[in-house]
Amino acid sequence: MDASGNEKRKCTHECCNHQEAAGRAGAPRAYLPARLSAAVSGAAFAISLFAAISDAPRAAVMALQGIAIISGGSGVAREAWVSLRDRRMDMNVLMSFTVIGAIAIGEWAEAAAIAFLFSVSELLESSTVSRARRSLGALLDVTPREASLLKEDAWVRVSSETLKPGDVILVKPGERIAADGTVLNGRSAVDQSAITGESLPADKARGDGVFAGSINGEGALEISVSRPHGDTTLARIIRLVREAEERKAPVQRFVDEFARRYTPLVIGAAALVAFVPPLVGGGQAGYWFYRGLALLAASCPCALVVSTPMSMVSAMTGAARQGVLVKGGAHLEALGRTRAFAFDKTGTLTIGLLTVSRVMSFGDFNDEKVVSYAGGIESRSEHPVARAILAEADRRGIGLKNTGGFASIPGMGARALIDGRTYYLGNPALFERADIDVSMARVLLDEALEIGGTVTLLGVAPSGVNDGGLLGAIILRDALRPRSAGTVAELRSLGIEHVVMLTGDNRGAAISTGNAVGVDEIEWDLLPEEKVALVRQLAIRYHGVAMVGDGFNDAPALAAATVGIAMGAAGSDAALETADIALMADDLSRIPYIVRLGRRTLSVIRQNVAVAVAIKALAVGLIFTGMAGLWMAVVADMGSSTLVTLNAMRLALGKAGGNARGQRGRGADKGGLERLIQSS
Repeated sequence: MDASGNEKRKCTHECCNHQEAAGRAGAPRAYLPARLSAAVSGAAFAISLFAAISDAPRAAVMALQGIAIISGGSGVAREAWVSLRDRRMDMNVLMSFTVIGAIAIGEWAEAAAIAFLFSVSELLESSTVSRARRSLGALLDVTPREASLLKEDAWVRVSSETLKPGDVILVKPGERIAADGTVLNGRSAVDQSAITGESLPADKARGDGVFAGSINGEGALEISVSRPHGDTTLARIIRLVREAEERKAPVQRFVDEFARRYTPLVIGAAALVAFVPPLVGGGQAGYWFYRGLALLAASCPCALVVSTPMSMVSAMTGAARQGVLVKGGAHLEALGRTRAFAFDKTGTLTIGLLTVSRVMSFGDFNDEKVVSYAGGIESRSEHPVARAILAEADRRGIGLKNTGGFASIPGMGARALIDGRTYYLGNPALFERADIDVSMARVLLDEALEIGGTVTLLGVAPSGVNDGGLLGAIILRDALRPRSAGTVAELRSLGIEHVVMLTGDNRGAAISTGNAVGVDEIEWDLLPEEKVALVRQLAIRYHGVAMVGDGFNDAPALAAATVGIAMGAAGSDAALETADIALMADDLSRIPYIVRLGRRTLSVIRQNVAVAVAIKALAVGLIFTGMAGLWMAVVADMGSSTLVTLNAMRLALGKAGGNARGQRGRGADKGGLERLIQSS
């Protein structure tokens, strides 16, 4: 079964020897051979039983049983031949030996039952696991096949596969966006839950990035394409998840190695049971040969081997549904065992953008006039301070003062003419140069330094009979993400022993943010190599550490951590390609979710191994006491495989506790993957 949902009677697991075939999700013919063979085998077996009860000729009964054997067992026999040719012993070899042995001792009904039940087991396993993996392939279909392309001053419908960077497309209200790109014109709310898992639509305007597969809201958007069809964020997510499925976690490698050594031992034990007792006078040869065949069938390690990879694949699919890209089962397993977390500050615990936290006015000015004048001066600037002040004016609904003669003063601020007078906006050095006294703002400056903020002063230069002076001050700081403190608290409730914040920012900003969030340790003024050293120390002290950063600038520390978790990876190529785990949206609440998922995955794997071993042990015991035969052995194998598969699928279709989407309140929309899973 591949990530797109197609199947072939092979598996990447060493014991099962299943191979994956490529193809699009949901292709009807993918399941037809397996379903048809199981159906024919079952029908022939059922008719043979009815014929035997009805005293039909023995030849007719055997012919029907032969059809059941050939239809249900031909695929297994082919795979067994390939395995023997490659000198491998796997479950296909075990089942083939069992069927051949049953035929050799005249137990045609038993052989037909084995072939039929095993074909049903294979079908149930493949169709069940495909429910999760098919959803990833189906996600490709959310990208529209056509787009409206601007060509020679006209909008022309073209295939989305032909779009290339630089093309301009039009997305009407309610349409899906055909390519990754940047908004050129228009404003709209865009549902991008299929990529980021965010429940609420994101407002998009000129300059904002958009993703292929997102659903446009009520406004039309003109978009400049930034990526070709095959390299969209959505396509890369699917490709990375498929690649991750091929990477084996340590626990999976252990189970595979166990199965590789276990299978020859089982064949040897079955041979001893079949041949030794008769040779030493312990009973009839036919009796012990039958018991040996039953042991062979009951001991097939299929359920044991599939228990781990199915759990990992299901968990990674469930994570993708929540907007979390896990780059391999090993990272999920490591996160489930992690007891320490390190967080970057800027862009991770904070939003990474300056916001106005306080406005003060002096003299005849009030706060509204300070914002109006400051916004008017900054209206022509692209500086982060300017964007923060303009955003504050917009939030308060304050109009901007008309200005003229704007001049930027690098490293200090700016000046502009308002009503014929020169106004200054900037840091204290600018006002010292303009000979404007700022002593009345000294307390405010000290307060800003303490909290790691920035103060921008507003003043007017003396003019004729008019005295100049300080008119107001604005404190700006990098605001906390809404869920920062809650995420740290929730990690503590999950048993995380130590949470540290690592930042290159100054002491005031670091302590202010760290205390507000509630971390155990705060480290500031760090160079990238110093972050790496501290992460490595934490990994040694706590036998592993997870590092959370916002992508490119934290790449060395993310790489040094046991598990690197990147924020906002949907907008960052570097994060998407290099992180072990990537949060597609800037949503910290996904971190406790993925920790829970990692732990639950380990728990499900342990449950699956226990179930597989217990059922096998019970079946072997019943066989040796004479209470069960070949058919019971195959039922036990089929039952254990089905149980571990269904149990593993809970990781993809369940909520793993503390679901991030559930914390967003009522009315939260379902992510794109979840909608696809539920509709499949």
